[in-house]
Amino acid sequence: MWRLLVALAAARAAASTDPWVRVRQVLQIQPFIKDVALLVGDGNQRLFEMERGDITLDTPLWVASSSKMVFVVRAMQMIEKGVLQLHDPVNKYLPYWTQDSNDPRSQVTLYHLLSFQSGYTFGLTKVDSCWLKPWLNFSTCVERLYHSLPLHATPGTVWDYNEFHNQVVAAVLEKVTSTDIHTLLAEDLVSWNMTHSRYPDHFGPGGPDVSADLVTTAVDYEQFMMKYFGGQLLKNETVTIMEQDHMPARCSLQSLPLVIPQGHYGIGNWWLCSGDFDPLIHRTKLEPMPKRCVEAQVHSDQGLFGFWPVWDRRLGYWMLLAAQGLPLLSDMKAELLQTVLKPFIDKAVQEQRGAKLPELPLPDWGRLAAKAKVQTLPTMVV
Repeated sequence: MWRLLVALAAARAAASTDPWVRVRQVLQIQPFIKDVALLVGDGNQRLFEMERGDITLDTPLWVASSSKMVFVVRAMQMIEKGVLQLHDPVNKYLPYWTQDSNDPRSQVTLYHLLSFQSGYTFGLTKVDSCWLKPWLNFSTCVERLYHSLPLHATPGTVWDYNEFHNQVVAAVLEKVTSTDIHTLLAEDLVSWNMTHSRYPDHFGPGGPDVSADLVTTAVDYEQFMMKYFGGQLLKNETVTIMEQDHMPARCSLQSLPLVIPQGHYGIGNWWLCSGDFDPLIHRTKLEPMPKRCVEAQVHSDQGLFGFWPVWDRRLGYWMLLAAQGLPLLSDMKAELLQTVLKPFIDKAVQEQRGAKLPELPLPDWGRLAAKAKVQTLPTMVV
């Protein structure tokens, strides 16, 4: 009997010194996502891992918009090398892009494209992705889209979330490297040790969609996050540029539903600021982010099916929720789950580094479930 008591006491002592106990508990009992994996790390190492249900750290997942950061890092590397200049006009690289100073398209720069303020403001309402046209050469497809898609705003004045921006940047990369975009992206996956990741070729030369086509695993995406967060992929000054708030004074009406639940956009990532209803009050006019969000310094690059990479610059760690479910609904559930989990992860990370923090109460699952049912502005990132 005494041995059993000693074992129980030792187990309690171990639990009391394990900062991740409450994170495990919350992830296990949360009612939002049955199948999910969680990774937490920094720029040097993995800090925590957990799997629940049928999704493991090695499950291949189509991560949709979480593809954007992977592509944008390659573009920013080309800028660091001097092959491209961030504020160069697109017509410097693509010969068909107008040089006419009276045509506002001549003002579009790589910066406008990467920060989603090029003046193309059709949101996700048009078939603007070249993977849907696999019979066309990718750069030829981008050129055809250029001649057919309208520019509705002066470059640099209106933010709009669409697929065309990054495809133009990809066409520029093809032009300056004389290499097709599929090969360039495949090279990145190898060099970043994402050996179980791929971009579907869609049975033709028209893809991939650089903004949404990546198929990867939690372990592979961890390799990317660790290298990005640890400064191995880009210089600190480049990362600082990417993670600034690059939103202009207005956003398009089509993209307004994205801003309210998520926050402001940088280059390839969101500066998270959920619950800011200023855009709803002011319609398409954008106000500065609230102080609470600026000081929190939390960024993300989430995807349509529930894949959520999040990184916290203030506390110095990243987390990754790996899930796969129905479009929009899974994204909304993953957003709610990361909102619930993050305070517990914040606490665990700090305690693992030696801090002593007060205990956090368990979430009110009934209230959160009700919130999930009545939420009328789910994220709609593809």
